[in-house]
Amino acid sequence: MTRVRLEYLDQNEGFAACLPRTGQVVDTLTSTAGVSDWYLVHIDDPISFQLKVGEAFTLLKTDHLLIRSRWTGKQVGEPEPTSVFLLLVDPSRLPLSSPIQVENFHHVAWGMCHTVPDAA
Repeated sequence: MTRVRLEYLDQNEGFAACLPRTGQVVDTLTSTAGVSDWYLVHIDDPISFQLKVGEAFTLLKTDHLLIRSRWTGKQVGEPEPTSVFLLLVDPSRLPLSSPIQVENFHHVAWGMCHTVPDAA
């Protein structure tokens, strides 16, 4: 499957320090809304991030992200980079299966997704 490098783009400066990360696309999933191009990425180095849930904070450590292109006509895995939604996946939710309810994941930022060329 495709290897990708994820970099910070916008919407959460507090999350910027967690990137860049490189990983492998391990699954393609469909949402309950019928959107069929959500990608589950297993990242090489886990992310630890403090999330605010209601009035409390909780530390989430994960090595999986859900991503999807934000740009019409652009897909993850193409030669040109694309802007993506970055959602943290709580390990307790794994393994994932379609359809996924996107609202159950933590949208932490927008990123840029670069396809990592195969080593020759």
